[in-house]
Amino acid sequence: QRHAKAAGCDDALLVRADDQVVLEGPTSAFAWIEDGKLVFPPLEVGVLDSLTRRIAMDAVPSTTREATTAELASADGAFLLSTVMEAVPVSEVMGLARFDPEAPAVTGARHAIEAAIAEHVVEV
Repeated sequence: QRHAKAAGCDDALLVRADDQVVLEGPTSAFAWIEDGKLVFPPLEVGVLDSLTRRIAMDAVPSTTREATTAELASADGAFLLSTVMEAVPVSEVMGLARFDPEAPAVTGARHAIEAAIAEHVVEV
């Protein structure tokens, strides 16, 4: 994250060094929207499973597949997801891809994910 901040980014995106396959954020899951589905890197690439990832996958049509950073340019949107921040739309992946955080596909997915997370929260 230090390197990302020094480069003017808000957060880091971890990728495999040899082929630039997208993995996850340092403290969050990463997903992108493709053909109306939320797409996550498969667990087999070494990303961590999480409750937020599972909730998001249940809340909206989802799938998993490997994708390179270059392939993100054709995505309709992207998210960082975690228990603390829930579903945060991504506006840019360091000059490789730009997204409209207010696009209907993004806001629809975000609202569905947030509603699903709220169902799992217990007020104390």
